[in-house]
Amino acid sequence: MKSIAFAAVLVALSGNFAVADTITAKEIAAGVSESKTELEQESWWEEHMGGKTHEISGKVAEVEKGTFSGYWVGLNIGRNIRVQCGFGDEFKSTVQSLRKGANFTCKGEVSNTWTSIFGVVFTMEGGA
Repeated sequence: MKSIAFAAVLVALSGNFAVADTITAKEIAAGVSESKTELEQESWWEEHMGGKTHEISGKVAEVEKGTFSGYWVGLNIGRNIRVQCGFGDEFKSTVQSLRKGANFTCKGEVSNTWTSIFGVVFTMEGGA
């Protein structure tokens, strides 16, 4: 059985994509709760997260340069849920201006896959 944490890839958005739904840490935590079976969690993920466009807001926990290119902004969205939001080099000035603890919103499309780690963790490629 998968452990409590989940990772999901969120794909980058640009300009004129559909409006994103806002999803909260409370909603995500309820959907992937230990009180549900793995099949119930997967079903919830497919219905509410996978392939859906979301805006996820939190506090900046870290800003890092990517291994090959771009940048990663780590967001703590509460309830032991962390989002890793990836940005291309074109967002350099935006990303470099972020400070630890600042509020930030990342927008992206959640992938249909997730893996288990510790706490809920999302990897997303976003557009500012």
